[in-house]
Amino acid sequence: MLEGRGRELPCVPLLQYKPHRHACHDGPVFRETDDLPGAWYYLKSDQGRCRMLESELVNECGSDQHPMFGQRVEAVACCGTCDEVLFKLLDQQGWAIVHLTWRRETDPSWPACEVVGSWSNVLEEMIDHGH
Repeated sequence: MLEGRGRELPCVPLLQYKPHRHACHDGPVFRETDDLPGAWYYLKSDQGRCRMLESELVNECGSDQHPMFGQRVEAVACCGTCDEVLFKLLDQQGWAIVHLTWRRETDPSWPACEVVGSWSNVLEEMIDHGH
């Protein structure tokens, strides 16, 4: 509590993250109006760039052993300081954060990819991203 003009005032943070919750979910629900952490930003306003990133992912996943090979995806967000892209998985529930290499890959470990099942896990990965 803070003291002000003879009375105690509650301490309230100026910025407080309040994720949207849905009654059927334990964690935050994806909404493109929410702020993203760090240097991440939404791509919705640039549909041409979304299609280009989706095509690049298909191009890079040259091995049928890669977890993203053959996946239908939608590009949702990018990190402004590196080549990581957030894709929504369309044929299953979940998300993939992929580090694009900008070349055709045959090694199934590239492009580097983290598949996560919930929006709260996506936010955690973005925060852990480090920039």
